[in-house]
Amino acid sequence: MSTARNLIKNRIKAGNTVIGVGCYSAALTATHEDKVIKVGNTTNDPWLDFYEEVIKHNSKNIHLPKVYNIHIDYDNDYYVAVVEKLYEHDDRFMGDIEGTDQLEDTVYECINDRSVSQFDFFVALDDCRTCYGEFDEYQLYAACNQVQDLIRRSWSDWGYCECGAEDHDSCECGSERLSLDLHCNNFLYRKDGTIVINDPVCDTDMDDVDDLSNWADEQELTD
Repeated sequence: MSTARNLIKNRIKAGNTVIGVGCYSAALTATHEDKVIKVGNTTNDPWLDFYEEVIKHNSKNIHLPKVYNIHIDYDNDYYVAVVEKLYEHDDRFMGDIEGTDQLEDTVYECINDRSVSQFDFFVALDDCRTCYGEFDEYQLYAACNQVQDLIRRSWSDWGYCECGAEDHDSCECGSERLSLDLHCNNFLYRKDGTIVINDPVCDTDMDDVDDLSNWADEQELTD
């Protein structure tokens, strides 16, 4: 059994509760109610690239998640991070949310094409704001740019793509890279309603991933 799985089971025995499981990591309750423990099953988790390249250097950006502590063990292929507790939008269960959905779509499109004029136009609309929580269009636009740069660097600067493509759509050699994975479940919110880009990238090829969520279901760790 992987180190991460042992850590999760030991945390459960110690009284922590699993509150969410994804492909690469699980979130457990922490001592402080405003924090969660994130246990990663692999150091190849794209979230670590997001942390190292974006979050770590922009700790004051209100639209990025706060990471209070992190331990990465490359030898045993796992990581543990203490991060702020974030929430789904209060009204997400109701389906489309006027304003919020438009803002999330705008962020997605901004990362794809960096259209400053389009971004400025949409976030200026009253119905594109969440109407509560902090909101800073300059910080949000900066976060979009940094995520887009992270994806671009994974293609061009990291030297993986044999055909020299700068994005997944134009790659002809089938190399594995980061791609944008930003849907409603990866936009989270603070209690005051501030929108946070939580986990915006994934591997373009997920076939070989040891899916932690499948193991969690087999162990009945979540409701």
